[in-house]
Amino acid sequence: MAASERASTMACALLAAVLALTTANEAARGQAAAAPAIGSISGVVISDDPSARPIARVAVTLRSAALTRPLQLLTDEAGRFAFTGLPAASFTIAAAKPSYLTLSYGQTTAGRGSGLPIALEAGQQLRDLRLVLPRGAIISGRVVDDRSRPVANAPIQVMQYRTVNGERTLTRVGGSWPQTDAHGGYRAYGLPPGDYIVCAYPPGDYAAIPQDCQPGGGGEGAREVSAAEVQWARQQIQAGGRGDAFTGALPTPPPGPSVAVGPVFYPAAASAANAMAITLGRGEERTGIDLMMMRSATARVTATILGLDGKLAAGAAVRISDGFATIGTSSRDGRFVANALRPGAYTLIARLGDATGTIDFSVDGRDLPDLVLRLSPTSATTITLSGRVVFDGATLAPPASLAGSVRVNLMTPRQMGPLSATTGADGTFTIAGIDPGRYQMRVSLLNQPPARTGPSWQLKSAVINGKDVSDALLDLALGEKLSDVVVTFTDHPSSLSGTLQDATGRVAPGYYVVVFSTDKSFWRAGARRLPDPARVATDGAFRFTNLPAGTYHLVALTEVSQSDLYDEAFLEALKPSALLITLAEGEQKTQSLIIK
Repeated sequence: MAASERASTMACALLAAVLALTTANEAARGQAAAAPAIGSISGVVISDDPSARPIARVAVTLRSAALTRPLQLLTDEAGRFAFTGLPAASFTIAAAKPSYLTLSYGQTTAGRGSGLPIALEAGQQLRDLRLVLPRGAIISGRVVDDRSRPVANAPIQVMQYRTVNGERTLTRVGGSWPQTDAHGGYRAYGLPPGDYIVCAYPPGDYAAIPQDCQPGGGGEGAREVSAAEVQWARQQIQAGGRGDAFTGALPTPPPGPSVAVGPVFYPAAASAANAMAITLGRGEERTGIDLMMMRSATARVTATILGLDGKLAAGAAVRISDGFATIGTSSRDGRFVANALRPGAYTLIARLGDATGTIDFSVDGRDLPDLVLRLSPTSATTITLSGRVVFDGATLAPPASLAGSVRVNLMTPRQMGPLSATTGADGTFTIAGIDPGRYQMRVSLLNQPPARTGPSWQLKSAVINGKDVSDALLDLALGEKLSDVVVTFTDHPSSLSGTLQDATGRVAPGYYVVVFSTDKSFWRAGARRLPDPARVATDGAFRFTNLPAGTYHLVALTEVSQSDLYDEAFLEALKPSALLITLAEGEQKTQSLIIK
């Protein structure tokens, strides 16, 4: 079903009328005293097969904003669990065990939606909750090279296509992340039903593997022995075997090409575009999903780094990247060598003092022995962003020391390295050496103790040239003035809460409430104006915290997943059935809804 049809069906069937619209100032009312911690939640975890047998040693996790940390325990041999000494609060419960799908209480489909929040009253003893765990599907097979030899220690990536920020993107899914054994075998388990792309990555010691499993930069290359080298070696053996001088010996041949294996997508594709999807049913096991890794020629790249004076830039810091993996080193004599680069597009960056330089190049298996990178003044080729942090407090005092208290990051889709800064003692920060391009700003307050009740510092805005960019994409170009960025934290952020009721006036738990900005530029992953859907709790309540001021669409759905919200067509289809609301700065708005 298309995104628009799915959204229209869910929205039109549910949201019909507004019961009431009230605005309350919760801060003025004050907070109720915490209830004694005498409540409890207990239950049993069972299988979803006809036997409904209890499952032992399941990790059950209890989460709540009222807890300093999540509570976790294992079910006993009878599949039972019990959390005691709980305060009056809203809780969610999740159950997980290898080979089973991780599922939360009240969640109907693993990997989609969220658990049902349980509103526990003061002193309430909630018993006999039932969590039903289905077995996950399994994919297994072998990985071999182009000579049918097993490839050991190859990481296996199991992925699905998702729409993120309007783009169809491969993302890793939950379950196991196996490596091949000595025989090249692998087994990925704990997978929900769906269509999958399987990729095997070359063996290696990786800090991370690209999300889409595309080739990284330099790897462990091997030199391939050429026919000329074999002939030369045979000649040497024959000469040695006769024990006399050998005349007419062939000269030593040049070494054979350097080769390396790259990622492979099932069954033997070099890219995801040519991969074959594997469809899994619930609990299904698919065997024989074998992959063949192919060798490709690698290249040796030699670069000369020239400083502002035209001489070798000895001591320059050099990085080479394919957009994901980065190789960094220091050039002692102004020269840089990278071995075993797989085919692809790369960027070489060098910095020395106040000089920097960047050059893009491509590798096709042939060596590049004469790359030259000339450094230019940093101010002429990069951007500097600087600003200050302020605290807008109604009840809280700003941090006693601003030195290192706030971190500002500039993120790109395929980050070449961290672009970040922390505040100084006066609350100012500076990020230098920024290349022109598109970025997203992320700001975090460091070392803030978790606030289970009462106010806490939340990001309010990050303003550049009069525009809040905290949720937007930031296009940076040379020549822009970026010296007065103002980042503001507040202890009284806007919020939206309410209850969901059916036509008879009874609470309607289990539904999802979605809120999203009327400004489409904020329809992207990570934006505060596009928060996770709120699951309506057992008492009918829902709540969104730290919503920036603005105009929003509000709608109730039977089922939705966070990934649905990254599909623009899905959100467009929700708009006709959604309620339009406006949230003022610092407002605590209450909005109750009725479904028919």
